[in-house]
Amino acid sequence: MFKEATILIVDDVESEHEILEQVLGDTYNLKHAFNGKKAIELTSRYKEEIDLILLDYRMPRMDGMETMAKLQELYQLDIPIIFLTSVVGLEAEANCLYNGAVDYVKKPFNPDALKLRIKRHLSYRKKAETAEIDKIESIVHGMSIVTELHSVESSEHAERVQKITEMLVDRLDETTNLFDGCSLRTLDYMCYAAPLHDIGKFGIHNDILHKPGEFTEAEYEEMKKHVVLGCDIANGFYEDKDEGFVKIFNEVIYHHHEKYDGSGYPEGLRGNNIPLAARIVAVADALDAIVSCRSYKDAVDINEALKIMLIERGKSFDPVIVDALLSLRDNIVEFYKKEDEMKLQKLNKYIKKINGS
Repeated sequence: MFKEATILIVDDVESEHEILEQVLGDTYNLKHAFNGKKAIELTSRYKEEIDLILLDYRMPRMDGMETMAKLQELYQLDIPIIFLTSVVGLEAEANCLYNGAVDYVKKPFNPDALKLRIKRHLSYRKKAETAEIDKIESIVHGMSIVTELHSVESSEHAERVQKITEMLVDRLDETTNLFDGCSLRTLDYMCYAAPLHDIGKFGIHNDILHKPGEFTEAEYEEMKKHVVLGCDIANGFYEDKDEGFVKIFNEVIYHHHEKYDGSGYPEGLRGNNIPLAARIVAVADALDAIVSCRSYKDAVDINEALKIMLIERGKSFDPVIVDALLSLRDNIVEFYKKEDEMKLQKLNKYIKKINGS
């Protein structure tokens, strides 16, 4: 059964956990902490997964107020906190709400009323997340337009990399545990960041960027700077920062040329030390680069391109991600077939236009 969201229950009394399990367990994924220290530990581990916290006011060693304050201090917490407590008093309630809690529910509670309060606060959070996603989409769209003005080839490559990244993320989510602890929002961020992986190439001179032959050593060093320039551009575009998005944004831009065996740049990271989002985008980017015609190379057939990717499995690329790509062979072939058909349609429209028909 699909569970709507994940709730962390923080209470030092085991029977309270059992009651909440009965009331909420069919609807929500529940995580349990029996003291403030454990709550902080679980929040650190599952920050992107936890959607709401039910917090007891009176607990030994670290009470509810101290726990909330520590969570806010450590994580700039945007997870809604509802105090669920037997402490009765206007002062305690006001203190909790003033310091950041979204609600204060007294025990014994009405199960239906608690469910409605939880649903309402999760709805508020969802609306805020949707607004944030809309903001991110508008930024990505704006940067994509700028990319197209710079180079139609770069724009089309960016769009294809995003589509392949989306296919890989879906397949990896279905078949592996790579995304354990990741929220759906994080997976969305990976896909949003994908088309902007090469945004830093705006800062590279066209004589280098479109050189038909091999780079000199000096030219290659200059080209490698695009990962640093890209982070500068991305951070400049997105001033009102969503911490999770900016982190993935920068990981993809800065690390998508790292190689699984440690021979890539800019830091020569190896294996799982390379951020996951960058490892995924690296596979999507490389595949499209291989099958595409560039100033320095001819296009390669998709089946030959997949063979090349297999050869680089465990060398340039994460073997788990390459396996996911190979399992998508039919989807990838169909995707590029449709891309070729669209290019042909655009060409025919252009020919008709210049012929005046």
